[in-house]
Amino acid sequence: MINDIKLGIKIMRYGHGLVLNIILGVWFLVIGIAVIILSMSGRYINWSGGCFAIAAALMPIQIIFSLNASNMVLSSPVRKKMQTVVPTTITCISTLVMYIVVDLLLLIMICINPDRIPVACSLVTLQIVFAVFFMIYIPICYKYMVAAIIIGIIIWVCVINSIMLIPDINTLSFFNKGISSFLMISALGLPSIVVGGFLQYLLSLLFYKAPVSKYSQNIYLRKEL
Repeated sequence: MINDIKLGIKIMRYGHGLVLNIILGVWFLVIGIAVIILSMSGRYINWSGGCFAIAAALMPIQIIFSLNASNMVLSSPVRKKMQTVVPTTITCISTLVMYIVVDLLLLIMICINPDRIPVACSLVTLQIVFAVFFMIYIPICYKYMVAAIIIGIIIWVCVINSIMLIPDINTLSFFNKGISSFLMISALGLPSIVVGGFLQYLLSLLFYKAPVSKYSQNIYLRKEL
């Protein structure tokens, strides 16, 4: 696993759009944190903060998968690792790091304002859902981009509609047990993300032999596929 992490970090410097993806990652993170702070301040509540934060964690994967357009990589002994173990490992680690960062931010904010604990619990819960969803979605998306988008939209709409059926998610009894609720939900998120990583790995093995979708790469790399 350590070698896979080293390989992933080492090869990212050769990925296409490195600077652009770093800028996008920072931008997503800033937006996510800003939305979370506004939601916790009581000015308004928006559940997209966790989604933006998780999107920031997925930027390294875009860089790694851009290398799969290279004939050198496709013909190398590490081809299978580049499409299975490496992206799964990097995704799991980056997602865990981003999840912990957001949780620490929320913990600080509820220590300042304990009345917002139910909001923090709901934000963490949805962040876990976003994280697991995207981790499962990645290996399908890069192989079957168009079908994955259609299926992803349908699932996303169903999830959002299910959430909207709850009159006020913050009033759920489990979210109203003080800081213990927040700590339990936060702790639950860690193994959930690890399980999401395991499912991502299984799916990447399942679809490994399928060619990388041209539509999953930018216009400059499509001609290489």
